[in-house]
Amino acid sequence: MPSYGMIRMIMLGGWWLVLPGCAAIGVREAGTVSGPFAGVRNDAFYLVHPTAADMPAWQAFNLLDLPFSLIIDMACLPGDLSAAQNPPN
Repeated sequence: MPSYGMIRMIMLGGWWLVLPGCAAIGVREAGTVSGPFAGVRNDAFYLVHPTAADMPAWQAFNLLDLPFSLIIDMACLPGDLSAAQNPPN
């Protein structure tokens, strides 16, 4: 039978599979990309304004998410720049 500590480590370790880049992915799924680096700007906004967040207690995850959002935003940069230059009518 697994111990409580082992189960806790597995559950906490599982967050790393779900959370990375969630701000960058979230703004793209919601269709609220307003220029380049939208995920990084989203993370930074909620780090500076924690009371504006839906779940202020989870703000530490924004700090952890920031480098992953940067990677995803950099990968999506050509598409973001193209969309900014050619907005839909």
